[in-house]
Amino acid sequence: MAPVGLVQPGRGTFLWGGRAKPNAAPCAELVMERLYFRCPVTGEEIDVGIESELGTLLRIRRGAVHAWCPLCGQGHDWRVGDARLAKAA
Repeated sequence: MAPVGLVQPGRGTFLWGGRAKPNAAPCAELVMERLYFRCPVTGEEIDVGIESELGTLLRIRRGAVHAWCPLCGQGHDWRVGDARLAKAA
């Protein structure tokens, strides 16, 4: 699996769009989702600090993330599609 570089760690909410004219609709707000993965060594769920908006997550779900696990101290590779979303809980 190739690593994905489209996620934004710790960024919060991303604003998209803008006002073209004074009477135009306000910009749309894209909600950021935090990804949680399960450590394959301990079986515990971890937060590796990755957030992205849902549309991007759907496009990159077959991609991979490599991160250092704070529970077991090893580096792991996870598929983006295997992550649990914080707001889905």
